[in-house]
Amino acid sequence: MTAKRSGKGPAAPLHRLARRAVVAAACLFLLVTPLAGCTASQQGNAGSTAPADASLPIEESTAPGTTTSASATAAPGTDTSASASQSPAAGLFPVDATRTATGPKQGTYYEVFVRAFADGDGDGIGDLRGLTAKLDYLNDGKDTTTDDLGVTGLWLMPINPSPSYHGYDVANYRDIEPDYGTMADFDAFLAAAHQRGISVIIDLVLNHTSTENPWFVQSAAKNPEYRSWYHWADSGTDDYNLDASVWGHKVWNKRGTALYYAIFWDGMPDLNYDEPAVRQEMKDVAKFWLDKGVDGFRLDAVPHIYGTGELPDNAPGLEPTLAWWKEFQTYCESVEPDVMIVGEVLDRMGTRLPFVSSLDSVFHVDLGEAIAAAVKAGSSKNDYLAGMLERELGQYREKNPDFIDCPFLSNHDQNRIYGLLAGKPENMKLAASLYLTAEGVPFVYYGEELGMFGSKPDEDIRLPFVWGDDAAQTDWRTSRYENVVPQTQQVAQAASIQTHYRRLIQLRAVLPALNRGRLAAVKSGNPGLVAWMMTAPEQQALVLHNLSREAVVIDPDMLAASVKNADAPSSAASDISEAWRLAFEQAVGTTGWTTGTSDAHPKQITLAPQSSVVLARATGGNP
Repeated sequence: MTAKRSGKGPAAPLHRLARRAVVAAACLFLLVTPLAGCTASQQGNAGSTAPADASLPIEESTAPGTTTSASATAAPGTDTSASASQSPAAGLFPVDATRTATGPKQGTYYEVFVRAFADGDGDGIGDLRGLTAKLDYLNDGKDTTTDDLGVTGLWLMPINPSPSYHGYDVANYRDIEPDYGTMADFDAFLAAAHQRGISVIIDLVLNHTSTENPWFVQSAAKNPEYRSWYHWADSGTDDYNLDASVWGHKVWNKRGTALYYAIFWDGMPDLNYDEPAVRQEMKDVAKFWLDKGVDGFRLDAVPHIYGTGELPDNAPGLEPTLAWWKEFQTYCESVEPDVMIVGEVLDRMGTRLPFVSSLDSVFHVDLGEAIAAAVKAGSSKNDYLAGMLERELGQYREKNPDFIDCPFLSNHDQNRIYGLLAGKPENMKLAASLYLTAEGVPFVYYGEELGMFGSKPDEDIRLPFVWGDDAAQTDWRTSRYENVVPQTQQVAQAASIQTHYRRLIQLRAVLPALNRGRLAAVKSGNPGLVAWMMTAPEQQALVLHNLSREAVVIDPDMLAASVKNADAPSSAASDISEAWRLAFEQAVGTTGWTTGTSDAHPKQITLAPQSSVVLARATGGNP
């Protein structure tokens, strides 16, 4: 199928897990001491051989032989280290794999462009039958298996009929895009996903429709029932600036003797939310899908419901926009109390923050850039990354105590993160560790776990998922990137990017501290070390990321006692009911600790270069 439009038309823009954290506060100091001659195999004993000074809990080493860098020419998804041939199940996955993430507001979501994901009828276009057939790759519903990705939720990009390949100009809100199948296919998919414990949210485009939508057709024909559903102006009016442009194109478009408002492009006319019938119709659309069993919605173009250019006399549109989304969120909760709604506000914190008072979730759209910068630099000076996360999460909670952050590295409107990370597997793994161990409900963009490349135009960041030699492989668009290791190969490689994603996503589903905890930044004093505490009522997790290209030795008890500021969520030390246990080590066997036990551990642990470690302990609280 030939793409009719890119993104949302020409020059398209980038477009409640609330639990109290428990953290102790104290001071932390830093000592830099070389561990000369320490090899990768010896790092596991570094904690016992390094100087043991309780007041100096961190040691950074230059350790020859410990580098995890892959060859610059290695194909995405591969790892040239010695561990690459290790069995992918040996010591990699949680000892206790019982999933604790439940419902649509915990765990990890996976964003799917159905057209690009899996072909179920042999026409080369991804469809719902193909997606259903591949659900076991995403989550097979069994806690004891490890070859599935383990995601607990899916976000489907638009699945409604549309004249465009991407579907963001909707022609019928109550039907399925014919390329993707039928409503019966969707019902079968939804039932199969729920059977596996996978929640499903769908893209809901409420700001605008297609010009082929019957509503607009009737409105353009001056049918009095629909004329006011869109914004119309007569030529020469002084009420609007009819010459206004956004992103390089005019927003008022001629149709007959009048003009209509369309902020994205002329094929996407904006709906008029001052018309009560429009507000009610969109609530009815939401109820239609919630009654079908979907678990929620990803809301497109959230800030644009009342754009300044569509209001008479350029009146500001923020307050009426916020009022609509609050009305919509409240209505959806009246239909399904546990509905998951996440809004797209593709802008910086200052623009996102007001919407937190109306919606329970928005995407943390600029986090990926901050993570990529820290990973490539090998440092985060003055604990910037952890501090930024804690500060922004705190601002969200001030606006809405039930807010759920939704971090991602990149999505369908942005160049894929792997290119921003210089196409290096070790960079990709570290970036994944950073956002998949943070607070909230993270969203993985399909193919990210393979190291798929993609840069503008939009069609090239929505390329076919790389299955390999598989009948499900789509070919809706030819990729210009040929060096991605297919899923069928990566799943069998212990050191692949895909295996790393499986480990992290399954860990997140298992540990309450990760899937419903609150984040408090830890002040490490080491620019190469990013650390935070994740706390749920029943469990704490100390999350450690070594950004540097050198090994770091840490005293976890001392580190856990240092939070970045006194306002972070905290609890008395008497709440702690057990010692730290090793829950995750990226470089298996290098920490000097044994996974799943707190017995006979040395005082210190070692973080290999560019690797992450998660320690967990019970706190004695009730889930």
